[in-house]
Amino acid sequence: SEHKSLEDVPHLHRPYIDKIKIRCPECGELVERVPEVGDCWLDAGITPFSTKKYFSDKEYFEANFPSELVIEMKEQIRLWFYSLLFMSVVLTGKAPYERVVTHSSVIQEDGTKFSKTGKMIKFDEAAEIMGADPIRYLYCSAPVVGDVRFGYNLADEARRKIIAFWNVYVFFNLYASLDNPDIASFKPDFATFTHSDRWLMARTNAFLAASVNGMETFNTSKVVKEFESFTDDVSNWYIRINRKRFWKSLDKNDQMNAYWCLYNAIKVVIGVMAPIMPFVTEHIYQNTVREIEKDAPISVHLSKYPTPVEVPEDKDILAETNATRNVIAMAQRMRNEAQMKVKQPLSALYIVASDEVKKLITPLINVIKDELNVKEVVFGEESAFNESYFTVNFRVAGAKLKGEAQKLKSLVDGLDRAGMRAFAAMYEEGSVSIGGFEGLDKAMFDKHDRPKEGFVVGSDQGITLALDVKLT
Repeated sequence: SEHKSLEDVPHLHRPYIDKIKIRCPECGELVERVPEVGDCWLDAGITPFSTKKYFSDKEYFEANFPSELVIEMKEQIRLWFYSLLFMSVVLTGKAPYERVVTHSSVIQEDGTKFSKTGKMIKFDEAAEIMGADPIRYLYCSAPVVGDVRFGYNLADEARRKIIAFWNVYVFFNLYASLDNPDIASFKPDFATFTHSDRWLMARTNAFLAASVNGMETFNTSKVVKEFESFTDDVSNWYIRINRKRFWKSLDKNDQMNAYWCLYNAIKVVIGVMAPIMPFVTEHIYQNTVREIEKDAPISVHLSKYPTPVEVPEDKDILAETNATRNVIAMAQRMRNEAQMKVKQPLSALYIVASDEVKKLITPLINVIKDELNVKEVVFGEESAFNESYFTVNFRVAGAKLKGEAQKLKSLVDGLDRAGMRAFAAMYEEGSVSIGGFEGLDKAMFDKHDRPKEGFVVGSDQGITLALDVKLT
């Protein structure tokens, strides 16, 4: 610069910048800034051409134009996206992008804005305390249409979601490191798969298909939701009901089936989730896939995207498991309400449901017995565990008995269970006699149902369950 000091150039904008002259490195002459100022968005708008070698390599440009996606904050609709579109249409007659995605602001956990003078989380501090993967996970889990809430508590929640999958990997690794199963050369025979093996294959393929759809539509929040749901299913269903198969099993083929199915599920998850949580997935990849498949690529980020495993069609397998898990969850809630821990064996679970539901859960009756610790599962009618009881209908009884209706109410309310059963028998025959009242019309009474002694009953989604909680 001609200036020995930049003291009279407070910042590098006009008019101060015009005082600065620099020497040309080629010829040594003094050069100065071109005086005209263009809109800075012209610079931004020309990027598809400057980055895609429009002037220097037409073939490269044609192969890479237009871009698949441009993503920026919603304000860029009238700024960058507009200048990109304007310049591209002028030069080529075409839009420079196939799809535009906009996002909103990052705000505090409580919904208020961050500010440079008020509350602010520094990046280095966040990366150190939260970790890179939970931060990425948090951003990817937020739908782009709204503001992204960001903070330490939400990052903790994200970490817990990641740890849920980490625990699946730890379970697999614990047993695989003891048994050293040769998964790489194992050829599964689907005919020997258990119901839950076939379910896990179908569930893994469904997770993969939904995640690919999410990725292809740039909807990472959908992928994160699928990941959380799948992790829960693998952890709280497959591992839960198959834990014993990973111990020193006598049936080696059955044990290998379990290893192979769980390994495949883990491998698909790390392949899908690698762009979202790159460090955790890389660690798991190095300690599972690279240990098991000696010719695997050196990094999960250099591996091909997962593809579905070809399995025999089993159209009801997911529905069967969903219906069964629904029954188990209902019955576990009933056990809790009755304060009957699962370690206490019970004699029976009664199920009243549609023929369709019965058909779905029949293949998994033994799993229901194991999970609920009941000796038998009985499909039946509500009469097996419910009994009728009656109350006086004051509108009808009052009109006929006048002041005597209150006395009748006291008599009916005072019946014990045996007395109520005798009352029910009379009711079914058409008229009732009780305590001096003879031949009363059944219309004077309302009929209700209640569980018989020793039963806990619950209903949900068209299914009624009854646990026989009498201890023998």
